[in-house]
Amino acid sequence: MVAIEHRVYYRLKPGTSADQFMAFYENIIGLKGKIEGIGDIYFKRNISKEGKDHGCGGFFAVLFKDISSLNTYVGHPEHERVASEYFRPIRSYAFVADNEI
Repeated sequence: MVAIEHRVYYRLKPGTSADQFMAFYENIIGLKGKIEGIGDIYFKRNISKEGKDHGCGGFFAVLFKDISSLNTYVGHPEHERVASEYFRPIRSYAFVADNEI
């Protein structure tokens, strides 16, 4: 069984408030107890000075015990609720990278 790291790199919309971001953060973190197979969830801020980040301010990662858990997450109604209510309204750009770890 191979663990999976699901990274989402994002650029926030101009004018996104700290409260909006915190609501998103808290709801993403809250998925850990609601969707089977999530091992950890964390956020990291971009500190690169290279100028190759496409304006992304950071990423969040969700660690899964296996690919089946990732597939469950992607189609899970709670994941979709958090994405539609808290993430899509504040992000102007995002891309996803899934990696075996």
